[in-house]
Amino acid sequence: MRRIPYQFLLRYTANVIRARYGRGQNKKLVKPMIAGLYVTMKCNFRCTYCDDGSGLMYPDIPEQRLKTDKTIEVLEILARASPGLNITGGEPTLRPDIEEIFDNIGRLKFSPVTFNTNAFLLDKHLPILHNIDYLVISLDSPHDERSDDLINLSKGGQTARVKRNIQVAKDYRREQKLKFDFIINTVIFPETIDDAWDVFEYCLENDFYWTPMPYIVGKYPNPGLIDNPRWQQLIDEVMLAKRKGARVYGNLEALRTIRDFKRFECYPTTHPIVYPHGDIYYPCSPLNLVAGNLLEIGDYFKAMELGEQKHGPIPYCDARCHVGCYTEGSTAVTHPEEGIGEVIRYLAPRRKKPIDLQRPDRLAGAPMPPPFDELRALPSLPPDTIRQLRREGKLDNDFTSRVRIKGEENLMPPIQLTREPVFATT
Repeated sequence: MRRIPYQFLLRYTANVIRARYGRGQNKKLVKPMIAGLYVTMKCNFRCTYCDDGSGLMYPDIPEQRLKTDKTIEVLEILARASPGLNITGGEPTLRPDIEEIFDNIGRLKFSPVTFNTNAFLLDKHLPILHNIDYLVISLDSPHDERSDDLINLSKGGQTARVKRNIQVAKDYRREQKLKFDFIINTVIFPETIDDAWDVFEYCLENDFYWTPMPYIVGKYPNPGLIDNPRWQQLIDEVMLAKRKGARVYGNLEALRTIRDFKRFECYPTTHPIVYPHGDIYYPCSPLNLVAGNLLEIGDYFKAMELGEQKHGPIPYCDARCHVGCYTEGSTAVTHPEEGIGEVIRYLAPRRKKPIDLQRPDRLAGAPMPPPFDELRALPSLPPDTIRQLRREGKLDNDFTSRVRIKGEENLMPPIQLTREPVFATT
């Protein structure tokens, strides 16, 4: 039987009560449910869509991780504040000490533990799987050639190895009688909606969770997805399948939120983010504000106090960024009936009904998204602004990743990081 994350459920209940009945200027400062720790910014993939928010692709970022003992010290600080933990990067398996880090995660008894990886090196680090609840793997298309083009290393063979390692992890789970679940993350463009359907079907066949993730430009969703009927049909079918028992990660309100890119009330500290050198964001990474260095401060809650002193109460920022880290936790807090529904789905025996997906016809020509530099030049504007521009007839190449505002250069400046990195190596 899977372990029940009691402390996580108690923290969730407390956050729902604070959100509904809390008072004070900063009542949106709720306690963490799943802390996110980037253990490295380096990556062995060069995915077309992926950068650190400042315009740098992860392989080009200088290494800035803490030494092993200091990383473990960060974990100990987080364990005093957050029941759950998400380990991410960059690509965590590039750290030679990653198994030692996960041994300590097991010792500290985080629950749940999610581990984000591209799975390319997963077969070299299978002992990690003993200390996790969710193995989160990125797969944007099950078709090797298209997926390899998105990975963008000009070598080929990456996706085939990723899929082999998914099977290796499945076999290892069975042999070792482990209880973790698979979650497949798919970043979706207007041009890859058909690929997303294919990944969803792959997940249904393998009884994996699936997470549809709209491509984010800066802070806002890809303008070619906003009100795109093909995108909306995909999410409609995903929600219908979820109601029938399909494993879809995320509550229904979170899915409705990304379907329509509607405003939502954000509680970003449900998922605080810590960078590899120990800096912790306040209140969230999209706003790019740093509370300080968690190692220097020594306590998560003190770090949040310092963040509030530096940057003020958590703003009501229209919550239109639709970054998955925040939509899921926030909608669970503001719609507790959905959060409770997820708990029931997790604990109760599954009653899966037959699922017959109503797929639209594939787009002719199987287009691919533009390369990295073109994607960075997309309009990074709130969904409401894109809708207004569409009503005014001011968009070219609508419902694609080459959408432009008529008569404007529309090149968005890179988001500048506000902190100086601290460099260290293991």
